[in-house]
Amino acid sequence: MEAQLVYFDSCMWISHFLQENLNERAQTVQQLIDQIENDGEVILVSYLVLLEVLEVMRKRIAERESYTNFDDDKKKEIKDKVQEKADIFLESISQLAKDRKVAFVNSQEPLDKWLKVTYSIFKVSFGDVSTPNYISSGGKKNSPKCHYKGVGHNDIQHALTAKEFFAKELHTFDHGFAELEDYPDFRNINFCIHE
Repeated sequence: MEAQLVYFDSCMWISHFLQENLNERAQTVQQLIDQIENDGEVILVSYLVLLEVLEVMRKRIAERESYTNFDDDKKKEIKDKVQEKADIFLESISQLAKDRKVAFVNSQEPLDKWLKVTYSIFKVSFGDVSTPNYISSGGKKNSPKCHYKGVGHNDIQHALTAKEFFAKELHTFDHGFAELEDYPDFRNINFCIHE
């Protein structure tokens, strides 16, 4: 019997390895990994996932650092932290692949066709515009500003890769994927949007 395939959006790996949202999201991802392992399923990982995770790690780890006493030593310290976390991520993903819990995949479609399909979906999906009330850290209400939330082109590419490799589910924390649920090309994928 062939293993069922699932796809994790980059945000799942980011939350897991950066221990985001006071570990709530990281725990959700770990529970999913455990469940997938018990069910004999395999998680698909693409280069797009790897690139996004590494980019976000660089940004978030650097942005969380204090900029007081910022000098070359501090820069090196930050770079070393980023590299250490990136190494942990890559080693963990590699071990999951050795254990046959992860499979590395990349689209076999010609790049120009893949980008044209991405564009055709992106141009007709818009998302939502809202005006949430932002409250500053001082408790003072700021003037509401319009806020856009929707599926991004990388999200579409994740969904296309999941579709190409017959993933039954795509797991994410990104609510923008909800736009793709009714798109005919993705009718065979269950978009599992976690809180």
